[in-house]
Amino acid sequence: MVLLPSKIEQVQSALPPVPVFSEPEPQEPRGEPRKINYSVLSVELASTIITTPILSQMIHVSAVLLFALAASAIAFHAWNQIHTFPKRKKEHSRRLERFRGERENYLRRRRRHEQEASTLRSPERVASYQHNLLLQILSQTVPHDGNGSNAVEGPSERRFGNCLQQCFPGKIQTGLRVQNPSYDQGYHYTPDFAYIDQQLNLYIDIEIDEPYSRSGQAIHFIGLGKQQARDDHFKSRGWVVVRFSEEQVVRYPKSCCKSVAEVVAKVTGNTSILGRFANVSDVPPVRRWTQEEAQQMAVRGYRDTYLDLLRMDLR
Repeated sequence: MVLLPSKIEQVQSALPPVPVFSEPEPQEPRGEPRKINYSVLSVELASTIITTPILSQMIHVSAVLLFALAASAIAFHAWNQIHTFPKRKKEHSRRLERFRGERENYLRRRRRHEQEASTLRSPERVASYQHNLLLQILSQTVPHDGNGSNAVEGPSERRFGNCLQQCFPGKIQTGLRVQNPSYDQGYHYTPDFAYIDQQLNLYIDIEIDEPYSRSGQAIHFIGLGKQQARDDHFKSRGWVVVRFSEEQVVRYPKSCCKSVAEVVAKVTGNTSILGRFANVSDVPPVRRWTQEEAQQMAVRGYRDTYLDLLRMDLR
């Protein structure tokens, strides 16, 4: 089980900011001029025919006179359209030519922006952006509060610890103390193992989960509140939490180390660490257990089925 702080999770999908292209697109001039707009003239003439008798009765003026005046106005409008057509056509052509130039410049600027955005979102730029962002986040990681913890070492920890030391020389520490915020200064959490990259300020809490204690009490089961609180506390300090079952580290220690390397590669984006595990198989998954299942395993003495292998190695 791999638990990442939320800020580190967000780095995985973070993209470099791209400036927004907000320039409005030029609009083509509307309404190409015509010598005579027959549609308008038809509407005007129809309106005159309909309204002249009504208006004549309202103002007591001869309908013939009113119609003659309206017809004169329509005729003048038609003459004016014909007379001003060359000027209107020239003005429209000038606006159309200006529009074409503006649109060409607009399209050129938009293509340049798209090219710049594509460059900013290239795999190399994205990787560089995410790496720099990760360094900023890791610089805020709160390290352990001290050393010299007297936590009891479990039977499976010694051999797995040797494997971790061999696979990650100089980066595995034990006996660290991390203050528990729910208690006073006298009570600390102790990671089973801590992978620490001082250069990157990357801290990984590596835990070994047994299904039950020596006394047969169910532990590390799904929904265990104090374990959730512990994991949340480590994540709040910027630590990554990796949990293996005890059976996994006993049966497949090298594969568990490969899983740690995969976590490092995922977080940092540097896959070179995986080179030394090219011939190591993936760790077989183990389903997390409920409290009832852990109690049943205690009754059956399930831990002995794999701890016997460890005891044979120690002989």
